[in-house]
Amino acid sequence: MLNAVKDVASSLYNLLDSAKNSSGRHGDGAGEDLKHSAKDMISKVSSLLMTVKSVEDKTSRGARALDSSMDAIKQAVVVLNSPTLPVKEATPEDLIRSTKPVTLATAKVVAAGNSGNQEDIAAAANMGRNAVTELLTTCKVSDLLLYSCCG
Repeated sequence: MLNAVKDVASSLYNLLDSAKNSSGRHGDGAGEDLKHSAKDMISKVSSLLMTVKSVEDKTSRGARALDSSMDAIKQAVVVLNSPTLPVKEATPEDLIRSTKPVTLATAKVVAAGNSGNQEDIAAAANMGRNAVTELLTTCKVSDLLLYSCCG
């Protein structure tokens, strides 16, 4: 990004220099120099804006993944609380097994938070979403099993 800012500053200098040189002169190519400098300035500013957007996209990737994961977990809670019947059965052992991915996802989230790396945060968010969604599904199935045998 620093190079893009340097390019803009250099183009601005050239544009100002061309404007100064073309001031009061007509027909000797000064207008063409000014036009070329203005086009170069526009190009360099556009390049800087694209660089800034690229950096912004990279830095917000983790936050977008976290938002998406939270929305998916909210939806899974809605399904958990809904009266729909699950399509599979689960044993108490399945419920215990479904907690392991949540533990692993929690460790990954802590590590990602410590690193601050957007890729790590996005991966941890996706891992957490999958683990929690699976846990909630298993809870619903186990709950149905509990009520059918002991209710």
